[in-house]
Amino acid sequence: GGQMGRGNHAQEGHGMRGQMGQGMRGEMGRGQRGGPGLTQIDPARIDTLKTELAITAAQEPAWTKYAKAVQDTAASIKTTRENIDRDAMQKLSEQDRTAFRTQLQEQRQKEFATVQTAAKELLATLDDAQKAKAQVTLPGLAFGPGTTRSAGMGGPRHEH
Repeated sequence: GGQMGRGNHAQEGHGMRGQMGQGMRGEMGRGQRGGPGLTQIDPARIDTLKTELAITAAQEPAWTKYAKAVQDTAASIKTTRENIDRDAMQKLSEQDRTAFRTQLQEQRQKEFATVQTAAKELLATLDDAQKAKAQVTLPGLAFGPGTTRSAGMGGPRHEH
């Protein structure tokens, strides 16, 4: 009966491997959690996106407003990031640090809302083909649903 035992064993091993592979992949995807989509805003890409979307003269005013919102927000995030004094942060109490983080998140959300509003106004002026493309490429639209989820991350969790 030695042969039967071996046959079973091989099959079991295979099942395990299959599951592991899937689990790992799922975890990986979940692990890459940037903050709200604003971190991916690259003002330099805005011109490229404009070309890709083939923005018309009639759509120009909405586009200009949107592009400005994106650029202002990106600049603000960069400034905020550069102004964070790591040493000072280390010296802060846990409470102050949490307050600081909360404040940053609120600021991000306000900025994101500005971009999102401008993006939605822009979207209203686009035709269907442009809309389809805009919804997957434009900051403020492409990352829409994900932002509310990630904004909750690292929020106040006082369980102790």
